[in-house]
Amino acid sequence: MQAPRACWTVTGSRERTRTAVLGALEGVPADVLWVGDEEVPWPTVAPGGLRRVLGSDRDVVVLDLTGGVDADRVGMAHGLVRAGGVLVLRVDPEAPGSPGLALHPYDPTDVTARLRDRLLERLPPGPPRLPVPCAPPTGTPEQAAVVDVLRARLSATEPTATVVLAPRGRGKSAALGLALAGLDARVALTSTDPDGLASVRRFCDAAPVDLEDVPPDAEVIVVDEAARVPLPALQRLVADHPCARLAFATTTDGYEGTGRGFVLRFLRWLEGERPTEVLRMSTPVRWAPDDPLERAVHDLFLLDLPLGPLPPGPLAHARLDRAALAADEPLLREVFALLVHAHYRTTPSDLHRILDAPNLDVHALFVGDRVGAVNLVAREGTLPAALSADLAAGRQRIRGHALADTLVCHAGRPDAGGLRMVRSVRLATHPDVRRRGLASRLVSAVHEAYDVDLFGTLFSADPDVVRFRRQHGYEVVRVGSSASARSGQPAVVMVRPVTPVARALLADLRAELALDWPTQRALLAVDGDVDPGLFAAVDTGLSEPRPPDAAALEARLQGYLAGARTYEAAAVAIEALVAGRTDVPALLAARAVHRAPWRRVAREAGLTPRAALREVRRQVARLVATRADGC
Repeated sequence: MQAPRACWTVTGSRERTRTAVLGALEGVPADVLWVGDEEVPWPTVAPGGLRRVLGSDRDVVVLDLTGGVDADRVGMAHGLVRAGGVLVLRVDPEAPGSPGLALHPYDPTDVTARLRDRLLERLPPGPPRLPVPCAPPTGTPEQAAVVDVLRARLSATEPTATVVLAPRGRGKSAALGLALAGLDARVALTSTDPDGLASVRRFCDAAPVDLEDVPPDAEVIVVDEAARVPLPALQRLVADHPCARLAFATTTDGYEGTGRGFVLRFLRWLEGERPTEVLRMSTPVRWAPDDPLERAVHDLFLLDLPLGPLPPGPLAHARLDRAALAADEPLLREVFALLVHAHYRTTPSDLHRILDAPNLDVHALFVGDRVGAVNLVAREGTLPAALSADLAAGRQRIRGHALADTLVCHAGRPDAGGLRMVRSVRLATHPDVRRRGLASRLVSAVHEAYDVDLFGTLFSADPDVVRFRRQHGYEVVRVGSSASARSGQPAVVMVRPVTPVARALLADLRAELALDWPTQRALLAVDGDVDPGLFAAVDTGLSEPRPPDAAALEARLQGYLAGARTYEAAAVAIEALVAGRTDVPALLAARAVHRAPWRRVAREAGLTPRAALREVRRQVARLVATRADGC
């Protein structure tokens, strides 16, 4: 029986906690990983580099949280502790809340520390427990059975699809590697995070390839952490390899999100395409079943909550007091469970923002005494004119004001930054009452709760959501330039004006969209994977474009060169710039003249997509510098 893991929460200042941990571990024969930038006698990793060591394990992991709790890093760090080991959390109870949540106009003193209090309550400080030496993990019968099934299906003569679902620490990546070991086939091993494939490659010699570069003659294709891959990219991979044996694995809970979207959306589609077998792993490999540390972390961050049935009852709206919400565990669990089940990726950091972010509000529509719908909204805007000007010129960046940022930077409207805005961050309805008007009632209640210039929302393109929002007075003002890494669809920005200045802004933005949309639509179509229904949804109500004037085109060009606008947001001006010129470099011509897909543009130039974007910007800058006159 493997020894249980433990957590030691050591409290105090950064220096005091460092001294305490060094003293407790002095002379202890343990494999220690120190997460931080201090000088210590063990291997260290920067907090931002934790992802690179996932899949490995240690006797002790020391995580510095004295500068503020980072929920996702706690989730990552706990998964690195092997059986018998100890997770050491350094926490300063007297420090201000996490400064990363202090968005304009707030400062760190405005950030509450409810998640930190929750952590200290559930993982209380106490005397250090030293690690208990354990033999290295050797796998489980469940893992061995999964390996046998995987190997048989990946060795089959006919096309197959196998899906492996498991919480963190169950050995699914190792199972992939063991199944691939010695396989006599042309294998393509891929993931959105090549560093994360180390656990697979410990057991096989398959070389990782980029998702876009999976060869057409691959006989076996294995995708690890498939929930991170946009759904259209997975669908394209399946369609492009009709004869291959496929395996997809993903984590179903943890720091990176629940993976529910993968299960609900992709798996349902895959089962209709080819014979699919789903393998589920529940027994931990690195630690014992019902491990107390895993149980505590799941309780702390409300991971993998069940969503119970919703009995009928009267409807009532409330803006939840977040201090009361933090103290009401049943209500908090209901709210968070609803968000987890409605959105394909909800992480511990989302809980952190709900509890502590000063610009966030939580609205709920109750059905009787149960939560039927939730709307998270962010209060944004009211930016100083100087800051808005710097943002529009690309001289500064801003966090947390997604709506204001896109209007100021991407739409080139610095005057919008000072407006009072409320952005809908997430809207979730209990599945028992969907399509019964609860979402509409909650959205209307939110509109009545604020005195602002405009309401807005940004979301991955979904024609149904566009139509829903339009019913409530919103209009599309911008479509993102490229597909989201999460959803595979471009972002859509919609605005509902309230005041005359906001209505005038909306009219201008709609006119600009009418000018940009035909070009942008063509580029999105060649880049592929966009839901065709989006095009019709955006077309609705758009006027005929007005001929652009030279000043408008020049503004787009300068915004692009400053880095504030994407290529697609300036495509009309760039295509006007290159029209008729004979000195257009091949890379720029491929996109601006021939409208080739970005993936092909980059591949034919021998560049990564990011490098191709940078080089195109440099080429546009050189053409602007050498033109004889204006656009």
